[in-house]
Amino acid sequence: GSTSEQNPLERLGNHIATEWGRFGNHIATEWGRLENHIGSEWDKLASNVVKVFHNKKNSHTTQSSSTTAVTLNSTSGSYVQDKSSRALEGEELENFLYEEMVSLALDQFGMHLKVAIPLLEDLAGLFEEFNMDDPTKV
Repeated sequence: GSTSEQNPLERLGNHIATEWGRFGNHIATEWGRLENHIGSEWDKLASNVVKVFHNKKNSHTTQSSSTTAVTLNSTSGSYVQDKSSRALEGEELENFLYEEMVSLALDQFGMHLKVAIPLLEDLAGLFEEFNMDDPTKV
């Protein structure tokens, strides 16, 4: 029957079911958007991983598909084949990547500390100023 012929509990049940349906559709739409966003960000990350390792001022040698080494000139951003040096392979390549990752992590952590330490010192000052370190007064 029509909504005017239904009893109030039946109308309430229909209204709740309709709203849950809308809510579910909204969640599905937002989830799809999130999946698309994560996918595009992952693609960006994957395509730029090589750039992270070549973000230093010095040139670095990496393995190419052949046995000739390829060197990135950081100032011009171009790759140059260097037939006089050999390409990194196996454990040497792993060690190089490990050292680069550690170096980048330490640089990033240092930048984080430059920002975080003054903020934490200010926060500690506020705790002391407002006597917030006393649990009986908070």
